[in-house]
Amino acid sequence: MKSTAVFLTTLSLLLYYATPAKAQIEDIQFGFHLSPAFSWMQTNDPDIKGRGSNMALSLGLMGEYPWQDNVSLIGGINVNLNQGGRLVFKEGGNFFPRSSFNNPKLNTGEKPLPDGVEVKYSFSAIEIPFGLKMKTQPMRDLTYFAELPVFSIGMVTSAKADIAGSGISADDEDIGADFRNLYLSWRVGIGAEYQTASNAILVGGIHFQRGISDMTRDKGVTVDNSGESSREKSRASYGNLIVRLGLMF
Repeated sequence: MKSTAVFLTTLSLLLYYATPAKAQIEDIQFGFHLSPAFSWMQTNDPDIKGRGSNMALSLGLMGEYPWQDNVSLIGGINVNLNQGGRLVFKEGGNFFPRSSFNNPKLNTGEKPLPDGVEVKYSFSAIEIPFGLKMKTQPMRDLTYFAELPVFSIGMVTSAKADIAGSGISADDEDIGADFRNLYLSWRVGIGAEYQTASNAILVGGIHFQRGISDMTRDKGVTVDNSGESSREKSRASYGNLIVRLGLMF
């Protein structure tokens, strides 16, 4: 709740101070990007460890409006595919009680998943990013830039899980009912732009993205070795290391 309040306050200030009084549509540059990424999951619970990453992909449209000298407002819309990663749970339990599994035994009762179970999360989403971009003066045909801060509002369109543990295995289970529909994230990035002879601009960069929101609904339970159950309420977030490849017009 605190992180959401900070996010909304920052957004309000950014919009208040950064909105031009007389924005001209012809000043806006548009483009598109196709960006591979390494994506992972992590939690604030020491008994739930991240292990491995997903090879993800982001594609979408970019927009850029020159606001002040060497500073632009940026936005767009992205489709993010196969984000997520693997989490290993030291204690087993029932982590997806609201979902409809192909094998109902995996989310029925207090402990259908054993100790040490590994869950590979994979989710897709539509994101709307907005933020600031700072540029150097052109150096021949190259311009260097930094994008920060960039915030995104995301809407999850699908969430799946592969589950592996002692005596159990399941692939591509739908966990959407135990996954949050909306999330917030922040991102920073650096890169360079190259202006071609046709005035198109090639864009390349490296970006780091982290989720602000808890991605799971925390409706499940864990069961320790003594048989005592407790609500599973860890905060699960995701991270992305993105290679941004784009073209602006």
